[in-house]
Amino acid sequence: MLARRIASMVAAGSSYGKLVFDEARQELRPCRYDDIALLIHRRTFLPAYEDALRRAGVPFCISSGIGFYERQEIKDISCFLKFLNNTADDVAVAGLLRSPFFAVSDDALLWLSSRPARSEWDRTLWGKLRSLDKKGPDGATASTAPAMDPLDYDGLMLARQLLDEAIRRCHANGPGWAIRFLLRRTGALAAYSAQPDGGQCLANIEKIEDLLAHWATLGYRSIGAAVRMLDRLTAEGVREGQAQAYSDVGEGVNIMTIHAAKGLEFPVVIVADVFAKPYWGASDGVYVDAQLGLGIKAPSATTGRKQVSTRLRKAIGERLKQAAAEEQARLWYVACTRARDHLLLSGAVEGKSSSDTFGWRIIDRLGVDLAATGDTATEIDVPGLGSPITLFTDKTQLPGEPVLKHDPHGFIAEAETAASEIEGGDSRASDSPLSLVRYVHPLGPLEFEPEVSPTDLNTYGACPRRYLLEHLLGSGLLEVSDAQTANQESGPAHGREFGTAVHKVFELMDAECDREDAALAKSVANAVECQSLRGALQDALTTLRNSALGEAMRRARRLRREVPFVFRIGGGFLRGKIDLLYEDHTGRTFIVDYKTDMDPSGIEARYRAQMMAYVLAASRPHGLSVADISINMYLARTGDLVPIPVSEDALVWVSGLAEKLCAALRCARTRPYLNCFEERREACNNCGLSTKLACLRLRGAAESE
Repeated sequence: MLARRIASMVAAGSSYGKLVFDEARQELRPCRYDDIALLIHRRTFLPAYEDALRRAGVPFCISSGIGFYERQEIKDISCFLKFLNNTADDVAVAGLLRSPFFAVSDDALLWLSSRPARSEWDRTLWGKLRSLDKKGPDGATASTAPAMDPLDYDGLMLARQLLDEAIRRCHANGPGWAIRFLLRRTGALAAYSAQPDGGQCLANIEKIEDLLAHWATLGYRSIGAAVRMLDRLTAEGVREGQAQAYSDVGEGVNIMTIHAAKGLEFPVVIVADVFAKPYWGASDGVYVDAQLGLGIKAPSATTGRKQVSTRLRKAIGERLKQAAAEEQARLWYVACTRARDHLLLSGAVEGKSSSDTFGWRIIDRLGVDLAATGDTATEIDVPGLGSPITLFTDKTQLPGEPVLKHDPHGFIAEAETAASEIEGGDSRASDSPLSLVRYVHPLGPLEFEPEVSPTDLNTYGACPRRYLLEHLLGSGLLEVSDAQTANQESGPAHGREFGTAVHKVFELMDAECDREDAALAKSVANAVECQSLRGALQDALTTLRNSALGEAMRRARRLRREVPFVFRIGGGFLRGKIDLLYEDHTGRTFIVDYKTDMDPSGIEARYRAQMMAYVLAASRPHGLSVADISINMYLARTGDLVPIPVSEDALVWVSGLAEKLCAALRCARTRPYLNCFEERREACNNCGLSTKLACLRLRGAAESE
């Protein structure tokens, strides 16, 4: 009922719509969702409010102090980090395996835990998982373990493989990288997004990544330090609000506790649970009072067995009850005075047990007989108020039906409808709704949809044969030419490690203050296991701060770093990360990609496909035109910005290039590689691959065919 009332206040043309005063324009305007604050006394029933608002199609955001560290997706990530920190933590391993990361069934988990230990190491859950082999469940199952489905066994083997790789790679790269690694390799984001509150799940995952990056700047850079920080914040009940699940802050109804609303004002305030009785610990075993001491129960003087309250306990109980009522009265006052234009009181009447509550006091003061209210909303004239008070006692008094955005059981009705439209039906189908569900939409074979990166487009655009060598046949066939070797410089500030380290320090740096630069450079150099990079990284940070880009970062209105993206293109998916995305004071969007190339000559043409892919990624979700976006390459060695021209023709070109690459990858699934990746002889002069070995081998193989 409350969710429908909120929807009716915002709905265009609704007779129950509200007008609020816009202080910026000094005029009345229709109410928006972000004008409304829903104040709750306790967060015990918060999930019920979330579900009701979701079913009514009402967007909302949960403000500080409500449940971030208690969210399931945050607990799942915490289990992963705890596992990396201590593989002997069986609770963390079990939670991780049961999470959407691996979705191992209860039967599989029971099967795994029932395996006898072959050694001291195998006594832990992770040790038993690592001891699995490729024989399958029958060959690896001990006589004491229950039977298990082969598909579950495959899931355990996948978990073993990925977690083993995570242990080897994640400690050197930090907790944030570890989370992104697991999300990317398991596809868990799809599982989280498919939940009823999928948008909130994804926003919370992004927020925990941002928190880990912030903690790293404070010195909590290792996985162990991140685990200790998470444990401490969870144990202390730190007030951390859930992430904003919408693109613009404040887009939905603001949900917060009354305590959190102190000092704030909203055009419309809804106070929930006004018929709730004050909580004062009536069921506690011991009552405590500063003056009277401890109140306990004692054996009855008549039976000697039954525990009864002593007089002292009853006296302390009355004082606690009175104190709780006074505190609740102060909270109701705070809640009601948060409203600037409209105040709504909501609650469920629970008979006589709630007759001494705030809601009943309001009803009694207004002189309303709830039993006499009819099927329509009741308007009550109150002296001193400019407009009557409207009383709703049933959800049927509100217009419209709720917009059900997610119905976990709605697919049954949809399946029945679809089945009735199928001519002839299925001979195996019966009148049972379950049988209709089973045969309505049979699944066909999965189509291969390749996933490519902007870097792939660079390589493929230069020469498809080179892409074949580098990405499909493996680095063992590559040989750098003598000419390229002669042009390479040696030293700590060169090579792939330097590029990786530069991206990391630029991601973690504080754009406003250079106080932590030395510590950050040292930490990243340790992470990539190359201490000789420390001085070069500190120089790169100094160069960035003194450059035009550093000044733009300090003045940016909005700034995001290492922005992930994925979208469908050319029969496949384009996935990558934008190094830096910011918006200046005029609202123009800027994309920056960091480059550590030794030779900047020809760099614009060399990375053209990659840059245009970033423009596609930034423009598609937000509907921006090329006129709204500027893209630059930042040369980390010199501090120069290289602007890249953007045009619609260039975006069409890179889209076509992505389609060709995806088509070639699909072709390579069923035909010889050489038939799918043509040679481009004109690119050989500028290619770093040896024309004497790798390409000649492929050329000879192609000619022999």
